[in-house]
Amino acid sequence: SSYIAFRASAAYNSRPPMLYVGANDGMLHGFRASNGDELLAYVPNAIFGSLSQLTAQTYNANHRYLVDGSVRVLDARLDGSWKTVLLGTLGGGGQGVFALDVTDPANFDSNDVLWEFTPSSDADVGFSYPQASIARMANGKWVALIGNGYNSTAGKAVLYVVDLDNGAIIRKFDTLVAGDNGMSTPIPVDVDGDRITDLIYAGDLRGNLWKIDVRDSNAANWAFDFGTVASPQPLFTACSAATCTTGNRQPITARPEVGIAPDGGYMIYFGTGSYFAASDNTAGTIGNTFYAIVDRDDGSTRPTGRSSLLQQTVIAELQQDFGSRTERVRVTSNNARGTGDLGWYLDLPSSGERQVSTPILRGGSIIFTTLIPNTAACGFGGDSFLMEIDAVTGSRRVTTPFDLNRDTAFNS
Repeated sequence: SSYIAFRASAAYNSRPPMLYVGANDGMLHGFRASNGDELLAYVPNAIFGSLSQLTAQTYNANHRYLVDGSVRVLDARLDGSWKTVLLGTLGGGGQGVFALDVTDPANFDSNDVLWEFTPSSDADVGFSYPQASIARMANGKWVALIGNGYNSTAGKAVLYVVDLDNGAIIRKFDTLVAGDNGMSTPIPVDVDGDRITDLIYAGDLRGNLWKIDVRDSNAANWAFDFGTVASPQPLFTACSAATCTTGNRQPITARPEVGIAPDGGYMIYFGTGSYFAASDNTAGTIGNTFYAIVDRDDGSTRPTGRSSLLQQTVIAELQQDFGSRTERVRVTSNNARGTGDLGWYLDLPSSGERQVSTPILRGGSIIFTTLIPNTAACGFGGDSFLMEIDAVTGSRRVTTPFDLNRDTAFNS
Protein backbone atom coordinates (compact mmCIF):
# COMPACT_ATOMS: atom_id res chain seq x y z
CA SER A 1 0.00 0.00 0.00
CA SER A 2 2.87 2.40 0.73
CA TYR A 3 4.33 1.78 -2.71
CA ILE A 4 0.99 2.47 -4.38
CA ALA A 5 0.88 5.78 -2.51
CA PHE A 6 4.46 6.57 -3.58
CA ARG A 7 3.64 5.93 -7.23
CA ALA A 8 0.44 7.99 -7.00
CA SER A 9 2.08 10.98 -5.31
CA ALA A 10 2.30 14.35 -7.05
CA ALA A 11 6.08 14.39 -6.58
CA TYR A 12 6.46 11.08 -8.39
CA ASN A 13 4.13 11.92 -11.25
CA SER A 14 5.51 15.41 -11.81
CA ARG A 15 9.17 14.44 -11.94
CA PRO A 16 10.73 14.45 -15.41
CA PRO A 17 11.31 11.16 -17.23
CA MET A 18 15.07 10.59 -17.28
CA LEU A 19 17.75 8.84 -19.28
CA TYR A 20 20.87 7.86 -17.32
CA VAL A 21 24.14 6.95 -19.00
CA GLY A 22 27.76 6.64 -17.93
CA ALA A 23 30.48 8.10 -20.13
CA ASN A 24 34.24 8.18 -20.49
CA ASP A 25 34.30 11.87 -19.60
CA GLY A 26 34.22 10.52 -16.03
CA MET A 27 30.56 11.25 -15.32
CA LEU A 28 27.25 9.52 -14.85
CA HIS A 29 24.87 11.80 -16.75
CA GLY A 30 21.14 12.30 -16.22
CA PHE A 31 19.31 13.72 -19.24
CA ARG A 32 15.71 14.86 -19.44
CA ALA A 33 14.17 12.27 -21.79
CA SER A 34 11.90 14.75 -23.55
CA ASN A 35 14.57 17.13 -24.87
CA GLY A 36 18.03 15.95 -23.78
CA ASP A 37 18.63 18.72 -21.22
CA GLU A 38 21.16 17.57 -18.62
CA LEU A 39 19.76 17.76 -15.09
CA LEU A 40 22.55 16.07 -13.17
CA ALA A 41 26.05 14.65 -13.45
CA TYR A 42 28.03 12.63 -10.93
CA VAL A 43 31.78 11.95 -10.87
CA PRO A 44 32.47 8.78 -8.85
CA ASN A 45 35.17 9.26 -6.28
CA ALA A 46 36.85 6.06 -7.48
CA ILE A 47 37.90 7.64 -10.80
CA PHE A 48 38.42 11.24 -9.64
CA GLY A 49 42.20 10.84 -9.69
CA SER A 50 42.13 9.85 -13.37
CA LEU A 51 40.28 12.91 -14.68
CA SER A 52 43.45 14.89 -15.36
CA GLN A 53 44.47 12.30 -17.95
CA LEU A 54 41.61 13.40 -20.20
CA THR A 55 43.61 16.51 -21.14
CA ALA A 56 46.98 14.77 -21.46
CA GLN A 57 48.78 15.46 -24.75
CA THR A 58 49.28 11.69 -25.11
CA TYR A 59 45.57 10.85 -24.68
CA ASN A 60 45.21 9.76 -28.30
CA ALA A 61 47.60 6.89 -27.64
CA ASN A 62 46.35 6.25 -24.11
CA HIS A 63 42.56 6.22 -24.17
CA ARG A 64 41.03 5.88 -20.69
CA TYR A 65 37.78 4.19 -19.78
CA LEU A 66 36.15 5.95 -16.84
CA VAL A 67 32.40 5.49 -16.23
CA ASP A 68 31.41 3.17 -19.07
CA GLY A 69 29.54 0.49 -17.13
CA SER A 70 25.85 -0.34 -17.32
CA VAL A 71 23.25 1.41 -15.15
CA ARG A 72 20.34 -0.14 -13.24
CA VAL A 73 17.47 1.99 -11.82
CA LEU A 74 14.68 0.66 -9.60
CA ASP A 75 12.31 1.79 -6.88
CA ALA A 76 13.25 0.42 -3.45
CA ARG A 77 12.30 0.98 0.17
CA LEU A 78 15.19 2.52 2.12
CA ASP A 79 15.12 3.50 5.77
CA GLY A 80 11.32 3.33 5.92
CA SER A 81 10.51 5.29 2.75
CA TRP A 82 10.36 4.62 -0.98
CA LYS A 83 13.18 5.90 -3.18
CA THR A 84 14.27 5.54 -6.79
CA VAL A 85 17.82 4.18 -6.66
CA LEU A 86 20.43 4.11 -9.42
CA LEU A 87 23.29 1.60 -9.40
CA GLY A 88 26.15 2.50 -11.70
CA THR A 89 29.31 0.59 -12.57
CA LEU A 90 32.69 1.75 -13.83
CA GLY A 91 33.14 -1.03 -16.40
CA GLY A 92 36.62 -0.82 -17.83
CA GLY A 93 37.10 2.46 -16.01
CA GLY A 94 37.86 0.95 -12.66
CA GLN A 95 36.85 -1.19 -9.75
CA GLY A 96 33.63 0.11 -8.26
CA VAL A 97 29.86 0.33 -8.04
CA PHE A 98 28.04 3.45 -6.85
CA ALA A 99 24.49 4.07 -5.63
CA LEU A 100 22.57 7.33 -6.09
CA ASP A 101 19.16 8.47 -4.91
CA VAL A 102 17.49 9.81 -8.07
CA THR A 103 13.99 10.11 -6.61
CA ASP A 104 14.06 13.84 -7.40
CA PRO A 105 16.51 14.24 -10.30
CA ALA A 106 15.78 17.94 -10.78
CA ASN A 107 17.16 18.65 -7.28
CA PHE A 108 19.99 16.14 -7.12
CA ASP A 109 22.86 17.12 -4.79
CA SER A 110 25.62 15.56 -2.68
CA ASN A 111 23.10 14.34 -0.09
CA ASP A 112 21.73 11.98 -2.74
CA VAL A 113 24.99 10.06 -3.04
CA LEU A 114 24.33 6.87 -1.06
CA TRP A 115 27.64 4.96 -1.26
CA GLU A 116 30.45 3.62 -3.41
CA PHE A 117 31.63 0.01 -3.30
CA THR A 118 35.31 -0.33 -4.20
CA PRO A 119 38.40 -2.41 -3.24
CA SER A 120 38.50 -0.40 -0.02
CA SER A 121 35.13 -2.04 0.79
CA ASP A 122 36.53 -5.50 0.04
CA ALA A 123 39.80 -6.64 -1.51
CA ASP A 124 38.13 -8.97 -4.04
CA VAL A 125 36.40 -6.18 -5.97
CA GLY A 126 37.58 -6.31 -9.58
CA PHE A 127 36.88 -4.25 -12.69
CA SER A 128 33.14 -3.67 -12.67
CA TYR A 129 32.06 -4.92 -16.09
CA PRO A 130 29.10 -6.87 -14.63
CA GLN A 131 25.87 -4.95 -14.10
CA ALA A 132 24.67 -4.74 -10.51
CA SER A 133 21.09 -5.71 -9.63
CA ILE A 134 18.62 -4.39 -7.05
CA ALA A 135 16.58 -6.97 -5.13
CA ARG A 136 14.32 -7.39 -2.11
CA MET A 137 15.39 -10.21 0.19
CA ALA A 138 13.67 -12.56 2.65
CA ASN A 139 15.34 -10.83 5.63
CA GLY A 140 13.42 -7.64 4.80
CA LYS A 141 16.39 -5.84 3.28
CA TRP A 142 16.66 -4.20 -0.13
CA VAL A 143 20.09 -5.00 -1.53
CA ALA A 144 22.50 -4.59 -4.39
CA LEU A 145 23.68 -7.87 -5.91
CA ILE A 146 27.20 -7.29 -7.20
CA GLY A 147 29.37 -9.70 -9.15
CA ASN A 148 32.93 -8.85 -8.17
CA GLY A 149 34.04 -8.49 -11.78
CA TYR A 150 37.37 -9.23 -13.40
CA ASN A 151 41.10 -8.77 -12.77
CA SER A 152 40.75 -8.53 -9.01
CA THR A 153 43.86 -8.97 -6.90
CA ALA A 154 43.20 -12.63 -6.10
CA GLY A 155 41.38 -13.40 -9.36
CA LYS A 156 38.46 -15.11 -7.59
CA ALA A 157 34.76 -15.24 -8.43
CA VAL A 158 32.73 -13.61 -5.66
CA LEU A 159 29.14 -12.43 -5.30
CA TYR A 160 28.31 -9.64 -2.84
CA VAL A 161 24.93 -9.00 -1.24
CA VAL A 162 25.19 -5.34 -0.19
CA ASP A 163 22.77 -3.31 1.93
CA LEU A 164 21.20 -0.77 -0.43
CA ASP A 165 20.88 1.71 2.45
CA ASN A 166 24.56 2.09 3.25
CA GLY A 167 26.72 -0.17 1.08
CA ALA A 168 27.57 -2.57 3.93
CA ILE A 169 28.20 -6.21 3.01
CA ILE A 170 25.39 -8.43 4.26
CA ARG A 171 26.87 -11.61 2.74
CA LYS A 172 29.90 -12.39 0.61
CA PHE A 173 29.70 -15.61 -1.41
CA ASP A 174 33.23 -16.73 -2.29
CA THR A 175 33.34 -19.56 -4.83
CA LEU A 176 37.02 -20.16 -3.97
CA VAL A 177 37.62 -20.63 -7.72
CA ALA A 178 40.61 -18.42 -8.49
CA GLY A 179 43.03 -18.00 -11.37
CA ASP A 180 42.03 -15.25 -13.80
CA ASN A 181 38.42 -15.58 -12.66
CA GLY A 182 35.60 -13.23 -11.71
CA MET A 183 31.83 -13.28 -11.16
CA SER A 184 29.65 -11.89 -13.92
CA THR A 185 26.21 -10.23 -13.79
CA PRO A 186 23.81 -12.04 -11.42
CA ILE A 187 20.08 -12.54 -11.92
CA PRO A 188 17.75 -12.58 -8.87
CA VAL A 189 14.76 -14.90 -9.26
CA ASP A 190 11.42 -14.78 -7.43
CA VAL A 191 9.93 -18.28 -7.85
CA ASP A 192 6.68 -17.88 -5.88
CA GLY A 193 5.45 -14.44 -6.97
CA ASP A 194 5.80 -12.62 -3.64
CA ARG A 195 8.29 -10.08 -5.07
CA ILE A 196 11.04 -11.40 -2.77
CA THR A 197 14.20 -12.95 -4.21
CA ASP A 198 14.46 -16.71 -3.67
CA LEU A 199 17.37 -17.75 -5.89
CA ILE A 200 20.38 -16.07 -7.49
CA TYR A 201 22.19 -17.38 -10.57
CA ALA A 202 25.49 -16.03 -11.93
CA GLY A 203 28.31 -17.24 -14.16
CA ASP A 204 32.06 -16.75 -13.98
CA LEU A 205 35.06 -16.63 -16.32
CA ARG A 206 35.88 -20.29 -15.64
CA GLY A 207 32.57 -21.44 -17.14
CA ASN A 208 30.84 -22.10 -13.83
CA LEU A 209 27.14 -21.34 -13.39
CA TRP A 210 26.48 -20.78 -9.69
CA LYS A 211 23.20 -21.08 -7.81
CA ILE A 212 22.64 -19.46 -4.41
CA ASP A 213 19.56 -20.18 -2.29
CA VAL A 214 18.46 -17.07 -0.35
CA ARG A 215 14.94 -18.14 0.68
CA ASP A 216 15.67 -18.15 4.42
CA SER A 217 14.70 -15.09 6.48
CA ASN A 218 18.07 -15.33 8.25
CA ALA A 219 20.85 -14.13 5.94
CA ALA A 220 23.33 -16.34 7.78
CA ASN A 221 21.56 -19.38 6.31
CA TRP A 222 21.88 -18.30 2.66
CA ALA A 223 24.21 -20.64 0.82
CA PHE A 224 25.40 -22.13 -2.44
CA ASP A 225 22.89 -24.82 -3.40
CA PHE A 226 25.60 -27.41 -4.05
CA GLY A 227 28.68 -28.27 -2.04
CA THR A 228 29.66 -26.63 1.24
CA VAL A 229 31.02 -23.30 2.43
CA ALA A 230 34.49 -24.84 2.39
CA SER A 231 33.96 -26.38 -1.05
CA PRO A 232 31.16 -24.76 -3.08
CA GLN A 233 30.07 -26.55 -6.24
CA PRO A 234 28.47 -24.96 -9.32
CA LEU A 235 25.15 -25.99 -10.80
CA PHE A 236 26.92 -26.53 -14.14
CA THR A 237 30.29 -25.99 -15.79
CA ALA A 238 30.42 -24.96 -19.45
CA CYS A 239 33.16 -26.65 -21.46
CA SER A 240 33.65 -26.96 -25.21
CA ALA A 241 34.04 -30.76 -25.02
CA ALA A 242 32.36 -33.63 -23.21
CA THR A 243 35.18 -33.76 -20.67
CA CYS A 244 36.08 -30.51 -18.91
CA THR A 245 39.74 -29.55 -18.73
CA THR A 246 41.53 -26.40 -17.65
CA GLY A 247 41.96 -25.54 -21.32
CA ASN A 248 38.37 -25.83 -22.58
CA ARG A 249 36.38 -23.85 -20.02
CA GLN A 250 33.96 -21.41 -21.69
CA PRO A 251 33.68 -18.02 -19.94
CA ILE A 252 30.23 -16.74 -18.95
CA THR A 253 30.16 -12.94 -19.03
CA ALA A 254 26.51 -12.12 -19.79
CA ARG A 255 23.55 -12.13 -17.40
CA PRO A 256 21.56 -15.39 -17.61
CA GLU A 257 17.82 -15.57 -18.23
CA VAL A 258 15.55 -17.85 -16.17
CA GLY A 259 12.20 -19.47 -16.95
CA ILE A 260 9.97 -22.32 -15.85
CA ALA A 261 10.87 -25.86 -16.93
CA PRO A 262 7.64 -27.51 -18.11
CA ASP A 263 8.59 -30.82 -16.46
CA GLY A 264 9.53 -29.29 -13.11
CA GLY A 265 12.03 -26.76 -11.81
CA TYR A 266 13.59 -23.94 -13.79
CA MET A 267 15.54 -23.44 -17.00
CA ILE A 268 18.58 -21.18 -16.97
CA TYR A 269 19.64 -19.77 -20.34
CA PHE A 270 23.12 -18.38 -20.97
CA GLY A 271 25.76 -18.11 -23.65
CA THR A 272 29.53 -18.22 -23.38
CA GLY A 273 32.26 -15.93 -24.57
CA SER A 274 34.25 -12.93 -23.50
CA TYR A 275 34.66 -9.54 -25.16
CA PHE A 276 36.44 -7.10 -22.86
CA ALA A 277 40.14 -8.06 -22.82
CA ALA A 278 42.61 -7.06 -25.54
CA SER A 279 43.04 -10.68 -26.64
CA ASP A 280 39.27 -11.13 -27.08
CA ASN A 281 39.36 -9.61 -30.55
CA THR A 282 40.95 -12.80 -31.89
CA ALA A 283 39.09 -16.01 -32.67
CA GLY A 284 40.73 -18.00 -29.88
CA THR A 285 41.01 -21.77 -29.65
CA ILE A 286 37.87 -22.52 -27.60
CA GLY A 287 34.51 -22.52 -29.33
CA ASN A 288 31.47 -21.00 -27.64
CA THR A 289 28.00 -22.32 -26.96
CA PHE A 290 24.50 -21.30 -25.97
CA TYR A 291 23.05 -23.41 -23.15
CA ALA A 292 19.71 -24.08 -21.49
CA ILE A 293 20.23 -25.87 -18.17
CA VAL A 294 17.45 -27.48 -16.13
CA ASP A 295 17.55 -26.90 -12.37
CA ARG A 296 15.14 -29.25 -10.62
CA ASP A 297 15.61 -27.21 -7.41
CA ASP A 298 15.80 -30.37 -5.30
CA GLY A 299 19.34 -29.81 -4.02
CA SER A 300 20.72 -32.92 -5.73
CA THR A 301 19.82 -33.12 -9.43
CA ARG A 302 22.10 -31.24 -11.77
CA PRO A 303 23.48 -31.83 -15.27
CA THR A 304 26.92 -33.42 -15.20
CA GLY A 305 28.05 -31.98 -18.51
CA ARG A 306 27.21 -32.10 -22.20
CA SER A 307 26.23 -35.76 -21.90
CA SER A 308 23.23 -34.67 -19.80
CA LEU A 309 21.99 -32.28 -22.49
CA LEU A 310 20.31 -32.50 -25.89
CA GLN A 311 22.53 -31.22 -28.70
CA GLN A 312 21.14 -28.88 -31.35
CA THR A 313 23.22 -27.66 -34.30
CA VAL A 314 23.28 -25.09 -37.06
CA ILE A 315 22.59 -27.30 -40.09
CA ALA A 316 22.66 -24.65 -42.82
CA GLU A 317 23.87 -21.10 -43.37
CA LEU A 318 23.14 -19.32 -46.63
CA GLN A 319 22.44 -16.06 -48.45
CA GLN A 320 18.74 -15.73 -49.22
CA ASP A 321 17.25 -13.24 -51.67
CA PHE A 322 14.16 -11.29 -50.61
CA GLY A 323 13.30 -9.07 -53.56
CA SER A 324 15.84 -6.26 -53.62
CA ARG A 325 17.48 -7.39 -50.40
CA THR A 326 19.72 -10.30 -49.49
CA GLU A 327 19.85 -11.70 -45.98
CA ARG A 328 22.33 -14.10 -44.44
CA VAL A 329 20.27 -16.71 -42.63
CA ARG A 330 20.75 -19.84 -40.55
CA VAL A 331 18.70 -22.99 -40.09
CA THR A 332 19.01 -24.98 -36.87
CA SER A 333 18.17 -28.60 -36.10
CA ASN A 334 14.95 -29.77 -34.46
CA ASN A 335 16.13 -32.77 -32.46
CA ALA A 336 13.56 -34.05 -29.97
CA ARG A 337 14.28 -33.66 -26.28
CA GLY A 338 14.30 -36.93 -24.33
CA THR A 339 12.94 -37.48 -20.82
CA GLY A 340 16.45 -37.70 -19.39
CA ASP A 341 17.78 -34.52 -21.00
CA LEU A 342 18.49 -31.84 -18.40
CA GLY A 343 18.52 -29.07 -20.99
CA TRP A 344 20.12 -28.49 -24.38
CA TYR A 345 23.06 -26.77 -26.04
CA LEU A 346 23.88 -25.21 -29.40
CA ASP A 347 27.52 -24.71 -30.41
CA LEU A 348 28.12 -21.41 -32.24
CA PRO A 349 29.67 -22.42 -35.57
CA SER A 350 31.62 -19.39 -36.80
CA SER A 351 35.24 -18.91 -35.83
CA GLY A 352 35.43 -16.54 -32.87
CA GLU A 353 31.65 -16.35 -32.47
CA ARG A 354 30.47 -15.70 -28.93
CA GLN A 355 27.38 -14.72 -26.93
CA VAL A 356 28.04 -11.77 -24.63
CA SER A 357 24.66 -10.03 -24.27
CA THR A 358 21.61 -10.82 -22.14
CA PRO A 359 19.18 -13.27 -23.76
CA ILE A 360 15.40 -12.68 -23.73
CA LEU A 361 12.75 -15.29 -22.94
CA ARG A 362 9.51 -14.43 -24.71
CA GLY A 363 6.53 -16.31 -26.16
CA GLY A 364 8.12 -19.74 -25.83
CA SER A 365 11.32 -18.59 -27.57
CA ILE A 366 14.77 -17.80 -26.29
CA ILE A 367 16.13 -14.84 -28.25
CA PHE A 368 19.78 -13.82 -28.29
CA THR A 369 22.40 -12.16 -30.44
CA THR A 370 25.88 -13.48 -31.13
CA LEU A 371 29.06 -11.55 -31.90
CA ILE A 372 31.70 -12.38 -34.51
CA PRO A 373 34.47 -9.79 -33.98
CA ASN A 374 36.23 -8.15 -36.91
CA THR A 375 39.93 -8.78 -36.31
CA ALA A 376 41.12 -6.13 -38.82
CA ALA A 377 42.84 -3.23 -37.07
CA CYS A 378 40.83 -0.65 -39.01
CA GLY A 379 37.63 -2.70 -39.27
CA PHE A 380 34.28 -2.03 -37.67
CA GLY A 381 33.08 -4.03 -34.64
CA GLY A 382 32.10 -7.18 -36.49
CA ASP A 383 29.05 -9.22 -37.47
CA SER A 384 26.28 -10.82 -35.45
CA PHE A 385 23.38 -13.20 -35.79
CA LEU A 386 19.95 -12.75 -34.21
CA MET A 387 18.87 -16.22 -33.06
CA GLU A 388 15.32 -17.16 -32.02
CA ILE A 389 14.72 -20.80 -31.13
CA ASP A 390 12.40 -22.91 -29.02
CA ALA A 391 13.13 -22.29 -25.35
CA VAL A 392 12.34 -25.80 -24.09
CA THR A 393 14.10 -27.92 -26.72
CA GLY A 394 16.50 -25.56 -28.47
CA SER A 395 15.05 -26.62 -31.82
CA ARG A 396 13.99 -24.33 -34.62
CA ARG A 397 10.47 -22.91 -34.37
CA VAL A 398 7.64 -24.54 -36.31
CA THR A 399 7.00 -21.21 -38.05
CA THR A 400 9.56 -18.56 -38.85
CA PRO A 401 9.96 -15.79 -36.26
CA PHE A 402 11.29 -13.36 -38.89
CA ASP A 403 9.53 -11.38 -41.61
CA LEU A 404 12.55 -11.16 -43.88
CA ASN A 405 10.70 -9.99 -46.99
CA ARG A 406 8.82 -7.40 -44.91
CA ASP A 407 5.36 -8.23 -46.18
CA THR A 408 3.96 -8.27 -42.56
CA ALA A 409 3.42 -12.06 -42.77
CA PHE A 410 5.51 -14.68 -40.97
CA ASN A 411 5.07 -17.44 -43.51
CA SER A 412 8.33 -18.06 -45.37
